[in-house]
Amino acid sequence: SAGQQAGRAGRREDVSAAIMVASSSPLDQFLVHHPEYFFEGSPENGLINPDNLLIVVNHIKCAAFELPFKRGEWFGHYEPTDALEYLTEAQLLHEVRGVWHWMSDTYPAEDISLRTAARENVVIIDHGDRARPRVVGEVDAFSAPMLVHTDAIYIHDGQQYHVDELDWESKKAYIRPVNVEHYTDASLSVRVEVIEQLSDGPADSERAHGEVLVGAIVTQYKKIRMHTHENLGWGKVFLPESQMHTSAYWLSLPRYLSERMHEATLNGALAGLANLIGNIAPVYLMCDPRDLGVYAQVKSPFTDSSTVFIYDKVPGGIGFAEKLYDAHDLLLRAALDHARSCGCQDGCPSCVGVRPTDEALPFAKQTTRQLLEVLLMRAGG
Repeated sequence: SAGQQAGRAGRREDVSAAIMVASSSPLDQFLVHHPEYFFEGSPENGLINPDNLLIVVNHIKCAAFELPFKRGEWFGHYEPTDALEYLTEAQLLHEVRGVWHWMSDTYPAEDISLRTAARENVVIIDHGDRARPRVVGEVDAFSAPMLVHTDAIYIHDGQQYHVDELDWESKKAYIRPVNVEHYTDASLSVRVEVIEQLSDGPADSERAHGEVLVGAIVTQYKKIRMHTHENLGWGKVFLPESQMHTSAYWLSLPRYLSERMHEATLNGALAGLANLIGNIAPVYLMCDPRDLGVYAQVKSPFTDSSTVFIYDKVPGGIGFAEKLYDAHDLLLRAALDHARSCGCQDGCPSCVGVRPTDEALPFAKQTTRQLLEVLLMRAGG
């Protein structure tokens, strides 16, 4: 944590100072304008869902590597028989008279990331030197179509690479070093379907959380010149849709409000609300912004109203949704405060996003702020 890093300086007897240099990221800009969230907040609030099956099974694999499991033995509060039988079918364990032994020649902890619970990663291989290809990194399978699709420009340690091929079947991306004046930006189409609402209240509640199915597909990408952001062209991406069962928090607009707004105005305001809340949510979760996905739907079939979903980018979810549900009022208040205090006139990436191109429409910043005021008033804030 930042507090821990600052505490290391001069911790014996010398006076020290810690300086935070903010980047242009929305999260950094929010903290600079609202330093109380850093200085007055709790130093640590890590979240984990111990009942997430992917996490549990990975822990059981590592435990079985150390000591055999006996029938009837519990793993914490989890009864592991189903998981042990699954690992036996996968030929990782071998059962002898009710005792499961590790039988694979692999070391299970090597395949488990402390950063993600995703089971599958795409290995990124630099084959610029055909005689000596090397692995330069990995990316989770859900994010790979955005970052390492064929013909993407991938940046690693300051070096640009061209993705020659993304072999989806073998989960390998082959890259080579290049020096070009552009980067690529993939267009992602996302859909969110509510599987089950876990919070109390009707489906049209203005806040809720539950289990969702997220589908994402990359259909094309743009080549954008560095510095000038000029569009240099585009290309198609041919990859299947990625699906993930995870958890989400969602907030819905009052139906009367969305029905009274012009469609284009509603689209801009809803996109601004999604951008603003998505930028601020990591402050309350103490997570990387990349751990969250944000999706705005003008009319959700589940809520029958305009809805913003914030979902865990971890299969099964790790508790972000419930935490945001509990912090709903605080989140709205912080979002409104940031929209009011942000120095831009018409919207910027740090708050509601860029302004709409149609001059006849109200700016997204103005309408987003009005939406937040209504939502807070209805929440009693």
